[in-house]
Amino acid sequence: MKNRNINSEERILSSKLATAVKYHRNKKKLSLAEVSNRTGVSAGYLCRIENGIRRNVSIPVIQALSECLNTNFFHYLELGNDQEKELSDIEEILLDLDFTVGGEEVSSKERQLIVSTIEFVTKEMRDMHINFSKQSELLGMVKELQDEFNRSAFQNESGEM
Repeated sequence: MKNRNINSEERILSSKLATAVKYHRNKKKLSLAEVSNRTGVSAGYLCRIENGIRRNVSIPVIQALSECLNTNFFHYLELGNDQEKELSDIEEILLDLDFTVGGEEVSSKERQLIVSTIEFVTKEMRDMHINFSKQSELLGMVKELQDEFNRSAFQNESGEM
């Protein structure tokens, strides 16, 4: 990547991309120096990208980062596109997409519990510091979610469905 002339049409802008790059680097437990060595992008430049200081990121740099961090290049490109997008409801995202927690696929029951907990927190917990009954209700929801994750893990270990 070093010493490559990049025209302005190859550049994109996004703080979401910066957040994703930092998340994936930390998840893989790679230092900035390690990513720099693998991509040819300077550690200082990577640091500025991750901290949102350097937001104009070229497509070749995004490609090198996606390869190094073993992420989807097109997802990074989409994150880099800061054009206004239609927002998705969290319920749609969590119920429609397959995803894992701790490497284990999340069941439909677990998804529903996650959605219920998020909805409760965002709608009901605005005054949580003064409402003990809301805190207790949230703890109950979290306990139910934890129990469901534990039940699923036990079923997976014992081969049950």
